[in-house]
Amino acid sequence: DSSIIYLGDKRVVSLSTKNDSVTSTPIAIADDDKISGIDAFKGKIYLLSQAKNQIFRYVSGPKGYGQKEARLKDKADLSQVSSFVINQKDSAVYFLKKDGQVMKFYDGRSQSFPALTIEPAFVNADKLILGDNIYILDSAAKRLAVFSAAGQLLWQYQADGLNNIKDFAIDESSKKIYLLDGATIYEIDMAK
Repeated sequence: DSSIIYLGDKRVVSLSTKNDSVTSTPIAIADDDKISGIDAFKGKIYLLSQAKNQIFRYVSGPKGYGQKEARLKDKADLSQVSSFVINQKDSAVYFLKKDGQVMKFYDGRSQSFPALTIEPAFVNADKLILGDNIYILDSAAKRLAVFSAAGQLLWQYQADGLNNIKDFAIDESSKKIYLLDGATIYEIDMAK
């Protein structure tokens, strides 16, 4: 919905990229949830609790985001998850483990997902983005791996000169990759 969201001090802060407005909304988070990730989907907020091996969904109400609803029905070990995303195309939740394994859940149930094979193996897979392809950042190895939706490795982008890769973004329509290294953003043309 063209917003950037942050979680801090039991509040969801949203920055609209359409009109540069900022909103701050309270959210009821238990101290023992130990939240380590956030995503938004169709006006709802989803939080990752590795301590409870669960994704919690919050719906906005008149006094902020109300009570949490546990979304995973099948058991999952989320202790090694470094990133999660809700896919806009299929409404499934995808978890990225540090070793590069991706787990898929649809309607709270575990789904099969192809194994992603890469050499050398992932050291510390940090972030997952889904689009037409699967993008995985491995900042320790200074690389971004791109896989097809079927799990086949397409490309690896490596950047030995970058020493503090913190994040990345993908613009598939313009075939651009943006890497944040320290306080500098680098633009890379995607392979064709």
